[in-house]
Amino acid sequence: MVDSISGSGGAPGIKRTADDVAARIKAVKTGASAPSGSPVQTGDTMQISTAAAALPQELKSPPIEMEAVKKIQEAIANGNYPIDLDAITESLFESYLELNS
Repeated sequence: MVDSISGSGGAPGIKRTADDVAARIKAVKTGASAPSGSPVQTGDTMQISTAAAALPQELKSPPIEMEAVKKIQEAIANGNYPIDLDAITESLFESYLELNS
């Protein structure tokens, strides 16, 4: 391609051709070096602080009442789960009005 693309994320004023950008993307996917010799960033890293790692298990995930979940699953499987179409319609309509106001 002949069209040039402003280098987003690079130094201001640098322009790259679409072919150069495509070659850089391919280099990232394959782990090869960038065609122009500049380093290729392959991903972000993160570290969990010791304070976060020391949290009790119940604070690391949202609380789930498994007994209630099992009751709902059984009711759905048996076809006994009550569905209030009027309440669902009203809630959807209220949400629609909130989004458009």
